[in-house]
Amino acid sequence: MSVTVVRSVKFLLLAALMVMNLSSAAFAQPDDEDVDTPGLTVDALAGWKGMASVSAPVPISFLLSNFTNGPIEGELVLIDDWGGHKVSLGDIYLTAGQTRRLSTVQAMRQWNRCLAELRNGNQVLWRRQLTLNNGANYNRTSNHVLIINDSQRMLEFPGPEQPASPDAAVPAGDVVVNQATPSLVSMNAMTWQMPTHPGPLVPITAIVFPGPLAADRLNAGQWQALGRYVAAGGTVFLPADEEELRDALSAASPFGLQPDADRDGLSVYRCGLGSVRTFRSGLFVENSSAQDAQLATVLERLPHQELHRQIALSSAYSRDSGRAERSRISILTFMTVYTLLSGIVTLTLMKRKKRTVLIYVCSLVGIACLTSVILGSSVRYSRGDVSWVSVTRLTENGGLQYAELEVQSAGGRSDRLSVTGREPDLQVVASESQRYYGNNWFDSDPHPAFTVQTTQAPDRGQAFEARVPITPWGRRDLIATDYLPDLQPLEVDLKFEQVAEAGDNTPAVGQFAVTVKNTSGLELTDCRMCVSVGAGEKIVKLVEQTRLNRVRRYGYWQEEAAIPTRYSAVVLGDLTKGATKTARFQSDPNQTRWTLNIDEGRFNAPSATATQGIRAWLVARIAKSPSLDIDEDNSNFGAVTSAHFIAQELTPDQIPESLKSISGQMIHVDTDEF
Repeated sequence: MSVTVVRSVKFLLLAALMVMNLSSAAFAQPDDEDVDTPGLTVDALAGWKGMASVSAPVPISFLLSNFTNGPIEGELVLIDDWGGHKVSLGDIYLTAGQTRRLSTVQAMRQWNRCLAELRNGNQVLWRRQLTLNNGANYNRTSNHVLIINDSQRMLEFPGPEQPASPDAAVPAGDVVVNQATPSLVSMNAMTWQMPTHPGPLVPITAIVFPGPLAADRLNAGQWQALGRYVAAGGTVFLPADEEELRDALSAASPFGLQPDADRDGLSVYRCGLGSVRTFRSGLFVENSSAQDAQLATVLERLPHQELHRQIALSSAYSRDSGRAERSRISILTFMTVYTLLSGIVTLTLMKRKKRTVLIYVCSLVGIACLTSVILGSSVRYSRGDVSWVSVTRLTENGGLQYAELEVQSAGGRSDRLSVTGREPDLQVVASESQRYYGNNWFDSDPHPAFTVQTTQAPDRGQAFEARVPITPWGRRDLIATDYLPDLQPLEVDLKFEQVAEAGDNTPAVGQFAVTVKNTSGLELTDCRMCVSVGAGEKIVKLVEQTRLNRVRRYGYWQEEAAIPTRYSAVVLGDLTKGATKTARFQSDPNQTRWTLNIDEGRFNAPSATATQGIRAWLVARIAKSPSLDIDEDNSNFGAVTSAHFIAQELTPDQIPESLKSISGQMIHVDTDEF
């Protein structure tokens, strides 16, 4: 055999061996076995004990302890090897005997699984797979309660018994309400698992501290997140004798705590849109079953947070008003013209002299190069567009502003957005914007998932700067919040008088009279009063029974059932500072939805619920945002359109007793609708 043949055979064998090694490495499954290091203890959890869901921002908590005689250092990372995701949580350094806690909030809707690793170079010191989906997802038919519990015992409030399945036999005269999912879902969390941002707490209806707890078990960031959660509409339950916890929460809240009237035998303290309620000490202990059941009843009747469902941003703005659209149209126009001139026109000149064709082609290429340089420089440094809508909720001890923003890149370096305010917070929603020109409205996600960012400009005081990962001419959604403790509510006086009684097929009719005085210090336009009245208990049971019968007959299950609601509204017009207006209007038995629509956005009046049978809102537009603003000097985006609303919900004490007494008679429901 010749030398050439031998060399060829060796080369082929070597190539085959390399291909086999590469293919085996490519198809090999990554090592996901648990790894531990003697003396290093790590407790890790995604979500809460008893509940983990990627349908909302996911809190991930770590408690690391070094029981060795020397230091331990490494990098803590989260890995989704199936989906190609990797997030570094930073470097960890533990001295001998040190314990450290670390928490993060991540958007993980696109993650398939999550491996947490502590690595020192190529050496894995610790590894665990974290569960991302455990229990049911957050839903509007259940109240999710988080119990702060540092023990190893799972605490749970008693709830109503549920049928084993929707097809379970139910006697004809019985009605089971919300039987698809339990009405109360209990979750547990240790103090070190509490997040330092209120985002993961938004889907949670209430947080309960069942017993004594030292205030220093939570750090300053955790207390701040808890205070902002209450200010945005959450409820916290504390033992009555835990004044240290109550004082710490009051100091961390943007509005503090203001004593209010007792409800359900509990002391109540107002805090923005939410409240803090105190109970007798001793939950989940011996002889506390009666108190546990009483508190469970209160928890089942609490409302959900509604800020994320009250406003929506319109995409129906003029295309030629935005820099992003103009730059894209300029690029497309240039490419189209150049294609025509370099293609079709050049072909028509082929019959002419070569010198003429050469001059034309050289001139065309030169002009195109010069134009591309000019357009490229313009696109590179051009600002993107921001369209945003906000609602400022007025309460008795301040105002809370919530905004939804959509940014669109102009093709260049549009990756930085800054907002100013009193205590602003700005976060980038994980998924790209689903708002297109074909859709007039974008209904926001009730629990927008995002990875928490800290401000990129901590030295600028009352400003928050966020990095916005975006593709050229792409779109991203953001949410922003701010707190205005000095903003005053409006003075509203609502009266009601019944003018017609309910018949067999007709609802009761009444006359409303409302007087509003503008004490907010803001100039209000297009001011309106809206009253929503829910169906009475008899109709609610009838609707539920009708739905249940359809389950048996047609075999489908409707998990979320809305309470029939009717809206009555009146336009008050403009309301200047200090002005007072009075209006009368009649109840409307036919209006099933009410929104305040304008070109840039809309405000949705929430419907009545099973626990809030009557709700009254005062809604108006304001020309300028009261606090949040786009900081264009420090942003790669500029505002194109904006819309701002203020909204104030009347308290239960402001609802007339004459309306409460007949509210269930003001709706006639045809069960065929359900």
